[in-house]
Amino acid sequence: MEVRSGRLGNFQDPSRYNRRHDSLSALQSIVSLHSLSHPILVDITYALANHLKKKYIRFCWIPGHAGITGNELADTAARSATGSSERFPIPHSDLKACFRQKLQSVWQSNWDQQTENKVHSVMPVLAPTVPSSSNRREQVIWTRLRLGHTRLTHRHLLFGKPPPYCEICNVPLSVKHILCDCPHSNHLRHRLFNCVDFTISSIISNSTNSSLVFKFLSIKGFIHHI
Repeated sequence: MEVRSGRLGNFQDPSRYNRRHDSLSALQSIVSLHSLSHPILVDITYALANHLKKKYIRFCWIPGHAGITGNELADTAARSATGSSERFPIPHSDLKACFRQKLQSVWQSNWDQQTENKVHSVMPVLAPTVPSSSNRREQVIWTRLRLGHTRLTHRHLLFGKPPPYCEICNVPLSVKHILCDCPHSNHLRHRLFNCVDFTISSIISNSTNSSLVFKFLSIKGFIHHI
């Protein structure tokens, strides 16, 4: 379509043109051009704007159907063009997705080897760590939970006091015990989280669970001590 738009001025009659195309999405993209549009689409629109001076160009959408002679010829021509030596530059925006996917793969591969890292058990698969829709206070709470360091569980280190214990289980209080292990919270845990096996990873490795985690902590009275 890009090549064709650049050749509109080559016809003998420079006043009126009919351009037929079987890609409805391509035609709609021209109509809905905006600042973030694909660079090739911007070039097409710019070329059309230059040719539209004292000219009338009408675009027609022709649905593609196999078996129609004209369409079969067009498909054959398109396939033959794949062997052409002519090359078009790839826009940088098209390369971003490839680079992002490759970097994510390398990052994950390196992270898989960090099994001794405490955070690895919480976040075995790399993903966005902070809920995008949360406020600053909720982001702080979420980060502290993922690190396993909260005011409730580690404040004693600042004052040289004994570590806090769960009043029900009489075991050291930790983020894992609060969210996963304490039997006193089993009913609430099953009601809020759709998990078969309650692990720290299944609960807080995915930031989409943040609202449920905050609700759990609020009901248990821990939210203001994180």
